[in-house]
Amino acid sequence: MIELMYSLKQEKIRSTRFLVYFCVMIRLLFAVMLFTSLSLVGQVNVRDSVSPGWMINIRTGMLFPQMDLGDAFGESYTIGVGAFYKDENNWLYGVNGDFWFGSTVYAHESILNGISNNNGNVMDHFGNFGNVLTYQRGWLIGGDFGKLFHQWGGNANSGVFMTLGGGFMQHRVRLESASRNSIVYQIEAEYQRGYDRLNLGWMSRFNIGYLNAHTGKTLNFMIAAEIMYGQTTNVRGYNWDTGMEDTGINHNLTIGLRFTWFFPIYDKNFQTFFYN
Repeated sequence: MIELMYSLKQEKIRSTRFLVYFCVMIRLLFAVMLFTSLSLVGQVNVRDSVSPGWMINIRTGMLFPQMDLGDAFGESYTIGVGAFYKDENNWLYGVNGDFWFGSTVYAHESILNGISNNNGNVMDHFGNFGNVLTYQRGWLIGGDFGKLFHQWGGNANSGVFMTLGGGFMQHRVRLESASRNSIVYQIEAEYQRGYDRLNLGWMSRFNIGYLNAHTGKTLNFMIAAEIMYGQTTNVRGYNWDTGMEDTGINHNLTIGLRFTWFFPIYDKNFQTFFYN
């Protein structure tokens, strides 16, 4: 009964913290988007000819892991920033970086077993039962190259787009005590490295979606389906909870959706405007 209550309490805290954290990040994202949009109203409208320029963006996504990554984590989310340059032929060149996070870690029980006493309990510095939470954390950074096909868009700067990209990925397990007043020494500072399964490596990705360049410069967005594949290795090389080396190559595949809001900075040399 005690173990059941402990487990239910942990799951409730985990879900509540993640929901609050995610909602705050989404509100911040839209607040920045709204402020930037309002500051751009009254500037040059979208032209009826292809307009080269920069697209500064804020992006978010939902990723569903497969292969080795799917064995380690559940669905995850990203939030990040980036920039694309679109040339006069609608070729796209971009760079971006994302914070990567999730709340489902399948090695949770194994990690808890590694930091529990002989009775199967995690104890804090007061000698009371400790409550340890686990999360996925990481980042993605890379570049993309692609093409916008305005023939399938509402104007010369909108349409279906496809991009290929690559870069680096990192993912790990974050461990923390459920209470700030409870310190679990087994996961503090250097000790956490024995359980965090820090992975680092390369990744490649393909996106296909729709880019909308609004004539009023307020509803500029990209929505896309993405498939990403990467190979990583455990930087630590050893997991304390299993007592085994972890030096093999991990195959990381994700299938996901991305939504990007951007504000454009078009080349002022193009003076032909587009009107609905």
